[in-house]
Amino acid sequence: MRVTLPTADLKAALAQVGRVVKSNSTLPALACVLLEAHVDGGLTLSGTDLETRAIRTVGATVTDHGAVCLPLKLFAAFVGELSAGDCVISVAANHRATITSGPAEIVLPGLDAEAYPVGGDFDEPSAELTLAADVFASAVAAVAHAVAPDESRPVLAGVYLTVQDGTLTLVAADGFRLGLHRVHELPDTTDLSVIVQGKPLGSLIGALSAAT
Repeated sequence: MRVTLPTADLKAALAQVGRVVKSNSTLPALACVLLEAHVDGGLTLSGTDLETRAIRTVGATVTDHGAVCLPLKLFAAFVGELSAGDCVISVAANHRATITSGPAEIVLPGLDAEAYPVGGDFDEPSAELTLAADVFASAVAAVAHAVAPDESRPVLAGVYLTVQDGTLTLVAADGFRLGLHRVHELPDTTDLSVIVQGKPLGSLIGALSAAT
């Protein structure tokens, strides 16, 4: 596997997927980020803690496609110190990855991509909602104070989202407080009703805030 991409794009992608990676996990693959270089170009980075999965694809020149798991902590620390320019990621058959940018270089021991936990299929969602990232982030922030911190009660540790007649309603309650917020006049969308756990929702909002 060999890819070349802008260092700034790699930094942004690592920051996003790294939000859900457990650096202290006893399962080696969960402390890693999965890199997949595609035949038709582009590099996809994935991170997971087995509850939440973050995925981001960035533009890249792919000389040799393939996939590898790399330890996020060391990988992100090295990339974070790089200046502007291009970064080259080259992975050998033994999964050792060499990352270079100008005179800077690091060699990281990787894992076979097959060791990475398989995620769900997100290609065909049962419902879809489209609205501005800042609007959604503000709506979640308006009810976040009422999300129960105790995950032993999953219903109260999440935010209830419902869409009906073009209005998105978010509700959170921890047994003592109630948060309610509505977003009106949404673009064309199907009705939906779902409870999203607070932890992954917080990770999503953090990623949206970083991207805007």
